[in-house]
Amino acid sequence: SSFLADLEDVATAFSVVGKAGISGAFGAVYVYTGELNPTNIRNIAFGTASMFARISGMAAPFIGGPLVNLWVGLPTLVFGIFGIVSGSLVLLLPETFGQTLPETVEEAENFG
Repeated sequence: SSFLADLEDVATAFSVVGKAGISGAFGAVYVYTGELNPTNIRNIAFGTASMFARISGMAAPFIGGPLVNLWVGLPTLVFGIFGIVSGSLVLLLPETFGQTLPETVEEAENFG
């Protein structure tokens, strides 16, 4: 019982850090989408980014529900890990401060 209590503390910690990571990533998606895509495809990029953000929100109950049958802390742990990973991946995006933003798809591919 003590082991499971420790695992629940770990799951809660992953959840809190993951929530911070996903909140940062969610906000950064809209900023970086506008800055890293040229004007002629920017609306498609915004739509695609928004679509995937909404799909993940709709899929969460279908993933979390079955996982809770395995262990009550598992959905929290899984979503926390994904939040940490997504928040960390934002750090790999190129810096745009002071840069000339891309105006063509070729420039966007070579940006950063």
